[in-house]
Amino acid sequence: SQSNAIHEVLRYLVTNNGIEVFNNKVLINSVLADLAQQRELEREKIRTALSSGAGELFYQILKRTDGKPSEAGKNEFLFRLDKIGFSKEFSEYIFDAFLYAIEEHPRRALEIEASTQSDIAALVTDTDGDSNPQESNSTNRIENQLPKYDDSELPSVTQPVFNPDALLSRWEQGDEQACYRLGWIYMNGAFYAKVDYEEAIKWFTILAEKDVKPVESTEFHYESPFSYDSKDNNILRIDARFQLGRIYDPEIDSKEKEKSGFKDKIDIRTARKWYESAGKNGHMIAQYRAGVLHWNAKKYGSLVARKTQYDIEHPEVNKPSVSKSWYLRAAESGYVPAQTATGICCEELGQSLIAKKYFEKAAEQGDSVGMFCLGHMYYNGKTFGRGIEKDLEKAYVWFEKAALAGYLDARVPFIWKAIKGDKSSYNFLMSLPGFDDFEYEVGMLYYDGCYHYKVLGLHKSISKAIQYLKKSAEQGNNPKAQYQLGYIYEKGKHNENIRDIVNLDTRGNLKKARKYYEMAAAQGHDAARRALRGLT
Repeated sequence: SQSNAIHEVLRYLVTNNGIEVFNNKVLINSVLADLAQQRELEREKIRTALSSGAGELFYQILKRTDGKPSEAGKNEFLFRLDKIGFSKEFSEYIFDAFLYAIEEHPRRALEIEASTQSDIAALVTDTDGDSNPQESNSTNRIENQLPKYDDSELPSVTQPVFNPDALLSRWEQGDEQACYRLGWIYMNGAFYAKVDYEEAIKWFTILAEKDVKPVESTEFHYESPFSYDSKDNNILRIDARFQLGRIYDPEIDSKEKEKSGFKDKIDIRTARKWYESAGKNGHMIAQYRAGVLHWNAKKYGSLVARKTQYDIEHPEVNKPSVSKSWYLRAAESGYVPAQTATGICCEELGQSLIAKKYFEKAAEQGDSVGMFCLGHMYYNGKTFGRGIEKDLEKAYVWFEKAALAGYLDARVPFIWKAIKGDKSSYNFLMSLPGFDDFEYEVGMLYYDGCYHYKVLGLHKSISKAIQYLKKSAEQGNNPKAQYQLGYIYEKGKHNENIRDIVNLDTRGNLKKARKYYEMAAAQGHDAARRALRGLT
């Protein structure tokens, strides 16, 4: 099969040249791109990924981890490819293809000296008389699978596909794809360019202000927008509007925007304007984000505090019904997060049966929040409105599915039952990944509290939080519990929710805080070490 061919060729290259072969993006890119010819889009994605330095990145990860990539190394690799718009599934495929190539040769690969580019290029042609006949035959077989293009076909950061200067030249000739790619490169800091939101805005605005025609939501490359073709000018223009929305959106890449000095230019109304413009023309994620920003408008304080001409002309903004209308468009296009969001909006509007319908749609497609919300409705029955019958058996079926899918709030019903002595609930919780300290988890739930926890039986209680955290800190020697206790005792005098519970003797509190911080710091807890330095 195609994937097996990719694996075998990569393995051959590593066997003969060591892991340094991954540092030669021309060769690796060439191999993967050529073997992906059966699907043009996949070929373009592979060429783009490798030209962004995926092979070099993998090589550096291997060198740092003695030839055995760690989970952290894999996450770094996936993050890099995600940053330039590739799906997790595709990025994991590339990583696994690389990993397969070195799995039988990690020690030998690290022992081989770095090969020059000419040495690697000679791999497919070197069959002199000194070669072992068996090796020569193997080389010839691999040679037949290797690509035959000349260097001009291979994209790199110095060629027109990615180089900003070359893209500018293409744009001057009217190539809208080049204009879009310039915006994308500066927005994401991809292909060795620095993040520059102002520059990205300039290029995306050029396209966004051009006329567009509505299209079906399925025509957009949501997971890999960088792979649009030049013939997709209409879609590029619509997607440019979406990208402008992302740049002004306070919830997207907020840390990067703060780091680059763009934070003060975030504008929720401008973000909504561009999202709505893209959404009206078929972009379903823009539709979803428009709904989110209407729903969360009050959250952003000064960003929405003053009325503008836009608010006067659009009195409907910031209402749940408006959020619902945008969520509904994306939900009907099949966008799963929008289905859950539509359900939540309908709950707020008292439309419980419609809410249930969309929670079911999302839950059946594996959305953990949709699963939890559906369980929540069955758990509370008519509390949520007419037509919803209480059914604890169904509620716990969906809670269990949501918990297994990783939604943390879905653990709460089982924690509540386990507190009351239900062994099956306790055993289920302890089987969940990351749930290895029951007392700590219960203590943190009592400390945090939230609407869902109250509905499900757990009310905020600092005294109970301390009770459970002490068990975890002193009997289980859990540094996270030790740190949390230190924090409670240190901050109690400043926090009215804690002040009434803990000892008001400031000196006594700080002594206890120091005790627990020291216990956590002794086990390497960095936050506890910093807290100790700050104690007076």
